[in-house]
Amino acid sequence: MNKDELLRRYQAGERDFSGVDLKGAVIRDADLNHVNLSHANLNGTGFDHVNLSYANLNRANLGGANFNTVNLTYANLSHTNFMGGADLDNVNFSYADLSNVCLDHTLSKNCHLTGANLSRMSALQSSWENCDFSGADLSNIHFEEVSLLGSNLSHTSLTHACLSLSVNLSGVNLSNANLTDANLTGVCGWSGVNLSGAKLTRTLYGPCLSAPANFDLTQMGAILIESGADLSGFDLSYYVSHFHKNFRISVIGGLSDVNFSHANLSGIDLSDEELTQANFSHANLTRVNLNGADLTHANFCNANLEEADLSYSDLSHANLSNANLTNANLTEVTFCHTIMPNGSVRNENSD
Repeated sequence: MNKDELLRRYQAGERDFSGVDLKGAVIRDADLNHVNLSHANLNGTGFDHVNLSYANLNRANLGGANFNTVNLTYANLSHTNFMGGADLDNVNFSYADLSNVCLDHTLSKNCHLTGANLSRMSALQSSWENCDFSGADLSNIHFEEVSLLGSNLSHTSLTHACLSLSVNLSGVNLSNANLTDANLTGVCGWSGVNLSGAKLTRTLYGPCLSAPANFDLTQMGAILIESGADLSGFDLSYYVSHFHKNFRISVIGGLSDVNFSHANLSGIDLSDEELTQANFSHANLTRVNLNGADLTHANFCNANLEEADLSYSDLSHANLSNANLTNANLTEVTFCHTIMPNGSVRNENSD
């Protein structure tokens, strides 16, 4: 179906166009409110000054789509796929359902998302600059390499949100936002952030040169994860069970010399992390992902590493005395003066 047929049939009163293929079409200056485009192929489609309020775009393919000055208020975009990127300029998503949406590689600016449902949204390598998210539900979102420069996130729910790698919050308004149990260890820009009235109970954050001025995150209930931190007995598995996607920690400067003794780290992702001289004695590391991690001089005495992924990690000079390595992945691990669970010293590279 081409766009002209769609518009003609819509004008005649038809609303159900589910599964239609409009790949690459450009629709301008049209009113398509309440239209049903669920499961439609809209890959590369352009919408310019189009009214799509109350539209149903559930599970549509919008990869490479271009939205310019489009009204999507109260629209259903749940499980919509924008993979491959999309350009969203001055789009009104107020009160729309964007839950479980993949918005990876998307460029968004000047968009309105007031009161929108963005829970469990994924946005990797994306930009959301100067956007208004006030009052939106951002619980369980997953952001990596995302810029939110100058955006308004006041009164939003960011519970269990995962900002795990290179997320820029410079100039963001987080006043009265709920960040309970959020993972902010990947925030790399805090300058000019407004955290007045924000809730940071059990929020994890990492070191950052541009820490928010006039706000003491630790006093507000947040927990600092950084090199040399004492996290003995800390239960990080709590976060694993509450996050929508894999719970990952990756902080600027790494986590060398951290005390994780008797901590519960079951199931967390510490892949490629610098953990030199970290103390994991008596820690629960079942199913932990340590793929590619630097674990030189780390202490794993009496630790439980059952089903842990240690592949391609460096265990030079590490101490694994009495550690449980049942079903652990030891593919291409570097062993050099490594004390093994039985007390022997291993010096070769093998699995």
